[in-house]
Amino acid sequence: MTTSALMAVDVWSALQHTSFLYMGRLLEGFGVGVISYVVPVYIAEISPQNMRGALGAVNPLSATFGVMFVYVLGLFFPWRLLALIGTLPCLFLIPGLFFIPESPRWLARMNRMDDCETSLQVLRGFNADITAEANDIKIAVTSANKSGTISFQELNQKKNRTPLILGIGLLVLQQLSGINCIVFYSGSIFKAADEGILFNGGNESSTIELDEPFDDNNRGFVRRIQEYEVKEALKRMKVGKAMGPDGIPIEVWRCLGDIAIVWLTKLFNTIFRTNRMPDEWRRSTLVPIFKNKGDVQSCTNYRGIKLMSHTMKLWERVIEHRLRKMTSVTQNQFGFMPGRSTMEAIFLLRQLMERFREQKKDLHMVFIDLEKAYDKVPRSVMWWALEKHKVATKYINLIKDMYSNVVTSVRTSDGDTDDFPINIGLHQGSALSPYLFALVIDEVTRDIQGDIPWCMLFADDVVLIEESRSGVSQKLELWRQTLEAKGFRLSRSKTEYMKCDFSAMGYEDGDVSLDGQVVPKKDTFRYLGSMLQKDGDIDEDVSHRIKAGWLKWRQAAGVLCDPRVPHKLKGKFYRTAIRPAMLYGAECWPTKRRHVQQLCVAEMRMLRWICGHTRRDRVRNDDIRERVGVAPIEEKLMQHRLRWFGHIQRRSDEAPVHIGIIRRPENVKRGRGRPTLTWTEAVKRDLKEWKIDKELAVDRKGWKCAIHVPEP
Repeated sequence: MTTSALMAVDVWSALQHTSFLYMGRLLEGFGVGVISYVVPVYIAEISPQNMRGALGAVNPLSATFGVMFVYVLGLFFPWRLLALIGTLPCLFLIPGLFFIPESPRWLARMNRMDDCETSLQVLRGFNADITAEANDIKIAVTSANKSGTISFQELNQKKNRTPLILGIGLLVLQQLSGINCIVFYSGSIFKAADEGILFNGGNESSTIELDEPFDDNNRGFVRRIQEYEVKEALKRMKVGKAMGPDGIPIEVWRCLGDIAIVWLTKLFNTIFRTNRMPDEWRRSTLVPIFKNKGDVQSCTNYRGIKLMSHTMKLWERVIEHRLRKMTSVTQNQFGFMPGRSTMEAIFLLRQLMERFREQKKDLHMVFIDLEKAYDKVPRSVMWWALEKHKVATKYINLIKDMYSNVVTSVRTSDGDTDDFPINIGLHQGSALSPYLFALVIDEVTRDIQGDIPWCMLFADDVVLIEESRSGVSQKLELWRQTLEAKGFRLSRSKTEYMKCDFSAMGYEDGDVSLDGQVVPKKDTFRYLGSMLQKDGDIDEDVSHRIKAGWLKWRQAAGVLCDPRVPHKLKGKFYRTAIRPAMLYGAECWPTKRRHVQQLCVAEMRMLRWICGHTRRDRVRNDDIRERVGVAPIEEKLMQHRLRWFGHIQRRSDEAPVHIGIIRRPENVKRGRGRPTLTWTEAVKRDLKEWKIDKELAVDRKGWKCAIHVPEP
């Protein structure tokens, strides 16, 4: 046993490379074999006759629980730490072996009867009578010596041959069956399994493939691309998009059906195995799109969208789906995360403003803008972030290949330019880029994010909130230092500051600076498409939404004003394109009578224009709505608000929309006059008007039917 323990300690302490790991595993196997033979025999020889069976059963039971405990630890700790843990029992065992007594039966076999009785007395206690047991041991040893020793030749006898073959053969077959491989990597296998099923029939695509070099961060297997993954990725691809340089649209693969799925799976597995995608996928065409703000002649006011191969985007979808399963992003990030949306971020921000307005406390907000965030992500930072998220080396190599030797050309009015290389940033228009950026920005800012709603991110849109100007200034400077240390840059001109002066005391009047430069101070800010006012009201947002609706109207005026187009078709177009633009963000509005009136007036002007009538024609509003098939926007607004209320009620308590709500303090002294309308009061008003019980919100289908507003 001492030799086995020393062998285990020496093997793990000398482990520096995978070759040592294999050799160490072989040597430790010999040690385990010796212990497996010696320990049961020793326990049987030192145990009293009435306890021999129980103590013998404790040995395999303890080994089973020990192995199970190590497998559980393997889910959370790297293998080197497990190796260190494995040496600790051996280190405790070695000095203890010098104090345990020898086996009495072994001493009797060695004709050391005095030592046999001494050892037996120590084992049974100094007050125990060992005479009878010592005589039994002496008789048993004498009888065994008379029968002689067993030789290897006797094992070859016919009566012993069958038990020998069965005993040794079963053990050998068990070791060669590969069960040890499954057991050793069970934790990693279950981590890597998407659906918990690793083998389905004899399909070649279901084979498990070991990752490239042994990797501490990976610690397991990666699976080949399977057909159902390609099929799901193909379903998520959008149609009607501009093609890349290869000229193959995604609609081609959809039309081919299962044939395309099988062929694409083989192609993707070839890329997966070789870490190299086709060179045709490395070319792209950059199309500059004007942002509809700023100087049209300034390049900074254009967003470059890359037209890439649709097949490559499908490949990116497959990899993105796997990345999302093996990584996680903090709840502060609302962009491109399942279960989170722009509406949640807007709602949390408006609720925070409502709470502080009730308490008459000031709020200080800084809206950070990163200069060309997607285009200036350093590649080295991207690889570092993926490693920090413990992404398998296989996937990091595949993503590196996507960004290796890529070239692009710019589309202009005079034609396309020559190809030139791109060595920095993410691909604009890529299916994988949004999640890659979320992983990068999450890892870079993980330690400085803070709690929701005091810090919220939507991709590269960041809002920092504090109760004091000095607090938000310190937080802004910390973000600047952290981001610029990793190669990002904060825009000095587009980063803006807004003070919500709810206390009306005028204290802390000053500026917020960014690296010595004053941050522009605004009374309103457009956050994720919703207009925020420093007084917490929604007047600007309602006016902005009405303007957005008229903008959509002008874009479609050729259809909506054409007398040859049926009125019902015009009404359907209005319901699909114009009304959603007018009601964006309305879920979070505590609307007053004047807000509803503004929306109704704008809607009726549009509907009368569609029908070719004016107010002078004396046609009733209900007749106009019946003709185009459009329900009143007031009722649709209430439907939006109640639908969002039901969504919140059904979310878990750990969801950001719940943990980010600041609770109302009790015993707050209310000021004079009528209290400002809050979103909660608006919801109560809607429920009372429609006579709906809020408890129904937990039933999604029942709630949907209760708040449904049919079109006429």
